[in-house]
Parts: sequence; structure tokens; C-alpha cells
Amino acid sequence: MTGDRARARAGRNLPLAAGIVFANFILLGIPIGMLGVAWPSIRRTFALPQDALGVLLLVHTIGSVAASFVSGRFQAILGRATYLAVSSAVMGLGFVWVAVTPTWQAMLVALFVAGIGFGGLNAGLNTYAATHHGSRLMNWLHASFAGGATLSPIALTALLVAGHSWRWGYAIAGGLQIVFTGVFLLTRSHWRDGTHEQDRAARAASKAVRWRDTLGLPLVWLGIAVFLMSTSVQAAAGQWNYTFFTEARGVEVVTAGAWSGYYWAAIMLGRILFGFVGERIALGALLRWTMVVLVAGAVLMWSNLLNEVSFFGLALMGFAVAPQYPLLVLVLPRQLGASHAPNAIGFQIAAGGLGAAIGPWLAGMLVERAHLEVIGPFLLLNAVLLLALYEVSRRLS
Repeated sequence: MTGDRARARAGRNLPLAAGIVFANFILLGIPIGMLGVAWPSIRRTFALPQDALGVLLLVHTIGSVAASFVSGRFQAILGRATYLAVSSAVMGLGFVWVAVTPTWQAMLVALFVAGIGFGGLNAGLNTYAATHHGSRLMNWLHASFAGGATLSPIALTALLVAGHSWRWGYAIAGGLQIVFTGVFLLTRSHWRDGTHEQDRAARAASKAVRWRDTLGLPLVWLGIAVFLMSTSVQAAAGQWNYTFFTEARGVEVVTAGAWSGYYWAAIMLGRILFGFVGERIALGALLRWTMVVLVAGAVLMWSNLLNEVSFFGLALMGFAVAPQYPLLVLVLPRQLGASHAPNAIGFQIAAGGLGAAIGPWLAGMLVERAHLEVIGPFLLLNAVLLLALYEVSRRLS
């Protein structure tokens, strides 16, 4: 009877916890989406070269990757609610610090701190979602991330056009995240899987699986490689499209800002739609076709026939990449088992953060040495490599 009551209580806790996860995925998307619009203003504020964007992303990613990599261990030590609350507070304080920092060097430190919170929260939320929900809700949760990334560039563009500073975007994002620190603490009981005894037993089982035990599984490394490439092309397209259209193609600021938002809107729409069909189609085939369409979208974005054709290509890339992150997070832990899941998801999120930095950084390096038009072939090459790597991983696995 005790076990039945615990499972019933855990089931009742799911709706509220899922709602909190939805809200936090939106908040996670806000700083990611608005960076592309904020970057030209940040660059002017601190008198930076174009490829300094890579430094910014690298510093943020180092913090994020480090936190993600150890997330499985710290979730087991602190408990899920405390871990999420601490991560939320660190992320929020980091972005508030970004908003008030007077120097480029101080901003990098602030972004490192924000990255620690971002990586920890991202890994913790994904672990909870992957172990409690199917592909439908997983896609919809990540659609809410894209929702935040869709609204933030549009909102920041409006602020910039109205004459306000880019700093307001980060102040608002950080403040909202700090609020959720209290939400996690107030709903502590909703993040348990059963009784206190069952919760402690689950945490003890997670502690017993060491990082090197999980990393010793070849399937984990394949998942890490594919995940890194997917997030690399997604981030490069998301962070460079605004600068590409305004400075290379001569598109007006308002139009380019809108399409930067539409890119993330396409990701959000794709995740909503794939949430309906994800459980009816074999995940391997679904992932393959999204990667094929991603290649087609990169070709259209690179083409310089009409701006509208390139805009459509960008949106198509967003739609194609949409289900890759949530489905790749979902599949690997199910193959490895519950004891390896926190570590495996942490490694995937760490690889995703690394890919999200490497893609834009490499693009920035190429831009500095060539021209902004190099963004088109760079995205196409990334998409082709992703497809090839995924096909290899399917055969090897």
C-alpha cells in the first residue's frame, strides 16, 4: 500500500512539475535567442571584432559544459529540487551581472557564471523530462525553449528600435530566472519519484554509477558526437543569420530581426508538430529525414537568388533541426537504463553546449578571414557532416 500511495502521489505531482519545466524551458531559450540580435550592439559597446562572438560563446560554454558533465553526480548528492534551485539562482545572478557589467572582461566572467547555472538547469530539467515523459511531451517541452528563443529577438529588436540598451534583455532574463529559484524550493516535494526512502534509494543507485562507467559504453560516444554536430549547425544558423542578412545581404534591421525570430519560431512549430507524430514514426527514420531536409534548407539559405528564398531556407533549417535535440536526449537514456540516464544526459547536454559554441566560433573565424558570405557554405557543410555522422552511428550501433 505504501508503494501504491507513493506512486499515486508522484503521479499527482507530475502536472505541476511539468508546468514548471515548461516555464523554465522558455526562460532557457530567452538568452539563446536574443544573442544574435544583441551581438552587434555588444560589439559596438566594447569595440570588439566579429570573431569575439566565439570568445563569448566559448566562455559561456565552458561553464555550461562543466556543469552539465557533473550534473548526474550532483543531482544524486543534492536531490533534484535543491539542484534545480541552485542552478536557477546561479544562472539568474549571472545574467543580471551581464546586464550591469562595465567591461568586456567582467562580462566574460559573468557569462561563465551564467553558463554554470544554464548547464546545470538544462541537464537537470532534461533528466527529469526524459525519465518521466515520452517523445510527445519531450518535443513540446523543447518547443517551449524555442518559444522563448522566438520571442526574445523580436522583443529585443523592439527595445533597440525604441532606443533602449541591449542590457535590458539580460536584466529581464536574469530576474525571471531568480524568481524560479524560490519556485523550485517551494515545490520540493513535487520533484520526488516516490517516498523519501524510494527517493534516497534512487539517488544511491545513481551515485553508484561512475562517470567512467557510463563513458565506457561505445553508444554514449556515438550519441555525444551526433548531438554535438546537431547543436553546432542549429546554433551557427541561429546566431549568425541576423548579422549575415544585415551586413552581407543589406536587409533592413527590422526585417532581419523578424526572420531571426522566425527561425526560432520554425523550431518551436516543428517541435509542436513532431510532438503529435513522434510516437507514430520510427525515431531513426524521423531523425534521418530531418537531417536531409536540413541540408536542403542550408542550400536555399546559401543561394543568393532572392532574399525571400534565403529566408525560406533559414526557416526550413529551423523546422528540420527542431526534433533532433529532444529526440536524441530521449533515445540514448532509454537504451542505457535508468542508472546511467543522469550521466548520459549530462554528457549529451555538455556536448550540445560545446557544439553550440564551436559552430558559431568557427563561423566567426571564417568570417574574419574571408567574408560574411562564407556563412552559407559553412552551414551546408555542417549539415552534410551531421547526416553522414548519423548514418555511421546507426550502422555502428
